[in-house]
Amino acid sequence: STRMTVGLVAFAAFWPVFINARYATRQVEPQLIDAGRALGFGRWELIWRVVVPSVAPAIATGIRVAAGLATVVTISVELVAGTGGLGGYVMRAQEGGATATMYAGIVVGGLVGWLLSAGVGVLSGQALRWDAASGRAVPP
Repeated sequence: STRMTVGLVAFAAFWPVFINARYATRQVEPQLIDAGRALGFGRWELIWRVVVPSVAPAIATGIRVAAGLATVVTISVELVAGTGGLGGYVMRAQEGGATATMYAGIVVGGLVGWLLSAGVGVLSGQALRWDAASGRAVPP
């Protein structure tokens, strides 16, 4: 069922983003927090202007991992449940003895996952041009 697939994909994709965000939040440089306070930032402005930009690269990494994981989980659930989609296509090909078609479906699944991960990487690179760790730092 679609609801089961969505629930499992959401559950699986949540954790990489959550863990990266939590870890990154704990790693925000205390000097940055102090500088924000010295500039007179209130609690919400401090979060928006200091914490969010500090954790954004880690969240982007979590989203990239989550995208690949979501692809794998989606295809796996379709495969096990025998529903439609690429997993169902691979299952029907395997049951029908169409080995070449089955492997073609598996290759397409890998390509979809790779393209999704690459797309998220490009989008995060554009959104986080200032992130020196990405190797694409652009001066302000």
